[in-house]
Amino acid sequence: MGGLYPTLALAPGEAPEGYVSRLAHLHKREARHFCSDFNLSFQAVIDGQPAALAKIESLAGLERGALGAHAIRRLGDGRAIPLSNMDTKAFRRF
Repeated sequence: MGGLYPTLALAPGEAPEGYVSRLAHLHKREARHFCSDFNLSFQAVIDGQPAALAKIESLAGLERGALGAHAIRRLGDGRAIPLSNMDTKAFRRF
């Protein structure tokens, strides 16, 4: 697959959906349309689906696995959130 030009560096701790949004903006597209241009679903990126993340990494010339490090992954009815950069003050019990 050919690489995308121009591309962007991944910011430290950046979530995949944020990266794709910035990359889409660079190419004057909305994130959902940008993804569909490459037969991807933006929801798949949001859900942290490995195949979608790998395709974006390949297009953008990122190291394999770079986007998955900070991805929120859908697990059944819930989501798994990488907690390494989260402040516990962000959570509240109801």
